[in-house]
Amino acid sequence: MMLQYLGETEAAAAVEGAVGDLFHSGRLRGVAGVVLGGFTGAPPGADGVSVEQVLAERLGRLGVPVALG
Repeated sequence: MMLQYLGETEAAAAVEGAVGDLFHSGRLRGVAGVVLGGFTGAPPGADGVSVEQVLAERLGRLGVPVALG
C-alpha cells in the first residue's frame, strides 16, 4: 500500500481519520508493508503532532514495515 498527501490545507486529524476508515473497513488486513510518500505542506494538528507522526503511530500497529518519505 502507498499513501501520499499532495494538498496543503488538510490537517493531521483529517489524514488520521482517513487512515482510521481504512482500519475499520478491514482494507489494511493482510498488508505486507506501507510506503508513505511526501506530506509537504500538510500542517500539524492543533496538538502540534505532524502527519508523519500520526501515520507512523497508527500504521505501526499493523506490525509490518512502514517507510516514511
